[in-house]
Amino acid sequence: MVSLLILKQLRNLSDESVVGQWAENAYYQYFGGEKLFSVKPPCVPTELVEFRKRIGEAGVRIDF
Repeated sequence: MVSLLILKQLRNLSDESVVGQWAENAYYQYFGGEKLFSVKPPCVPTELVEFRKRIGEAGVRIDF
Protein backbone atom coordinates (compact mmCIF):
# COMPACT_ATOMS: atom_id res chain seq x y z
CA MET A 1 0.00 0.00 0.00
CA VAL A 2 2.80 2.39 0.85
CA SER A 3 4.50 1.85 -2.51
CA LEU A 4 1.19 2.52 -4.28
CA LEU A 5 0.81 5.81 -2.40
CA ILE A 6 4.38 6.82 -3.25
CA LEU A 7 3.88 6.02 -6.93
CA LYS A 8 0.55 7.84 -6.90
CA GLN A 9 2.22 10.99 -5.54
CA LEU A 10 5.32 10.80 -7.76
CA ARG A 11 3.35 10.21 -10.96
CA ASN A 12 0.37 12.41 -10.00
CA LEU A 13 -2.08 9.55 -10.61
CA SER A 14 -5.58 8.78 -9.39
CA ASP A 15 -6.22 5.76 -7.16
CA GLU A 16 -7.80 3.89 -10.06
CA SER A 17 -4.92 4.69 -12.38
CA VAL A 18 -2.11 3.66 -10.02
CA VAL A 19 -3.82 0.34 -9.24
CA GLY A 20 -4.41 -0.30 -12.96
CA GLN A 21 -0.85 0.59 -13.91
CA TRP A 22 0.49 -1.64 -11.14
CA ALA A 23 -1.06 -4.65 -12.89
CA GLU A 24 0.66 -3.67 -16.16
CA ASN A 25 4.04 -2.39 -15.01
CA ALA A 26 6.78 -4.72 -13.77
CA TYR A 27 8.81 -1.75 -12.51
CA TYR A 28 5.98 -0.65 -10.21
CA GLN A 29 5.70 -4.17 -8.85
CA TYR A 30 9.45 -4.45 -8.32
CA PHE A 31 9.43 -1.10 -6.50
CA GLY A 32 6.70 -2.50 -4.26
CA GLY A 33 8.79 -5.54 -3.35
CA GLU A 34 7.13 -8.15 -5.54
CA LYS A 35 9.34 -11.05 -6.58
CA LEU A 36 7.24 -12.22 -9.55
CA PHE A 37 5.23 -10.25 -12.09
CA SER A 38 1.46 -10.57 -11.68
CA VAL A 39 -1.36 -9.25 -13.87
CA LYS A 40 -3.68 -9.23 -10.86
CA PRO A 41 -4.18 -5.80 -9.26
CA PRO A 42 -2.85 -5.61 -5.68
CA CYS A 43 -6.13 -4.19 -4.34
CA VAL A 44 -9.23 -2.29 -5.33
CA PRO A 45 -8.82 1.51 -5.48
CA THR A 46 -11.15 2.10 -2.54
CA GLU A 47 -8.70 0.24 -0.28
CA LEU A 48 -6.21 3.08 -0.86
CA VAL A 49 -8.78 5.53 0.48
CA GLU A 50 -9.27 3.43 3.62
CA PHE A 51 -5.51 3.02 4.07
CA ARG A 52 -4.98 6.80 3.86
CA LYS A 53 -7.67 7.27 6.52
CA ARG A 54 -5.93 4.79 8.84
CA ILE A 55 -2.46 6.33 8.57
CA GLY A 56 -3.71 9.92 8.71
CA GLU A 57 -2.59 13.06 6.91
CA ALA A 58 0.90 13.03 8.40
CA GLY A 59 1.41 9.47 7.21
CA VAL A 60 0.49 10.35 3.64
CA ARG A 61 2.60 13.51 3.34
CA ILE A 62 5.77 13.14 1.27
CA ASP A 63 8.29 15.95 1.68
CA PHE A 64 11.06 16.18 -0.89
